[in-house]
Amino acid sequence: MPLRAAADTELATVVSDAVAAALPAFIDAVTAAVLSDPRLTVQQSFIADTPAPAGATAGLQAVLAANPKHRPTDPDAWIAAVAEHYPAAAPALEWAWSDQCPTDYWRRLRGAPSIARRQGRSTRSELDQLLSEHSLATTRDRADLVIDLSAAVETVRAAIAERHTAKATYTWRRNLLAAAHVTGGNLHQAVTVICWCLRSRPHWQRTITQAPSKSTFEKMLGDWRADGQDWTIADVAEPEMAEQLRDLGRTWTRYQSKHGGGASPSVPRTGRNLHRALAGDGIEAVPAAELGALMRWWFEEGNARFHIRDADFPTPDVVSRALLAMRTSRTAGPSNGVAATNTAASGVRAHTDLSELEGLA
Repeated sequence: MPLRAAADTELATVVSDAVAAALPAFIDAVTAAVLSDPRLTVQQSFIADTPAPAGATAGLQAVLAANPKHRPTDPDAWIAAVAEHYPAAAPALEWAWSDQCPTDYWRRLRGAPSIARRQGRSTRSELDQLLSEHSLATTRDRADLVIDLSAAVETVRAAIAERHTAKATYTWRRNLLAAAHVTGGNLHQAVTVICWCLRSRPHWQRTITQAPSKSTFEKMLGDWRADGQDWTIADVAEPEMAEQLRDLGRTWTRYQSKHGGGASPSVPRTGRNLHRALAGDGIEAVPAAELGALMRWWFEEGNARFHIRDADFPTPDVVSRALLAMRTSRTAGPSNGVAATNTAASGVRAHTDLSELEGLA
């Protein structure tokens, strides 16, 4: 036992010495890895190669002197904080307060943009947002996003204001840019998704009181896609099928206008459901002529109330059940002999140019 205890002590000493020797190198490696993480260097573009604080201070003083409308309450404290944490901010501020900026949002604000109260801030400040827009417009070739941002904010604010008191702040601009990033830089699509959710989904109508955060927008986008709202005619690879979809879409809209109470169908959802029926997605592929006959059976023979719930062309499972009912009724009843007459008289293939189906053009 004494021999074993001595051996254990010696081993512990060797391990301790090895750890102590390796620890400095390990700490240096971990530190380097952390500092190189791009998530922790958001402000790198504003810090690298920037003037010394004294130069930053002079630049900020000059910008404020040229723009007295934007003078902060305590200029000295504001300049000192900005020079320390945003040493390259002066050119961005000069841009934001000039006619070179493609939006007048920053020019309309009185006073200087607020800054984060703590170093290592996790919440982006008003000045962070200004710097982000400056970068988009001047170095990232996305001035279009900055140009459209104020209109996007107003569109979303108006949609929210139908149910809640909505006051837009700079955070709305940040959130909508984050949403545009999720949609591949498409700000218009991001706004479309938000407004669609606010029109059609009670959950979002209750809970959205400001421009949604990125994580919330991703959930809204999932709802939008699940409903088929991301479908376009460009999704159809075969020209012949695309033309059939246009014809069927026009016919469906005409029937809805005449017999369905005048409601306008959702172009993406109707187009997607027609496409799925034609292509055999979830059911056996249905020829265009038979889909046209099904529409006549629904609307001209009074059967729509059994299968149609809204203005949109129904999903493939509903189409499958309706086709079975139509075939059964025509086999058993006297209407079997008038199918050809109805086909000729109804003008299913007529090209009616309706603005509701503009998205299918």
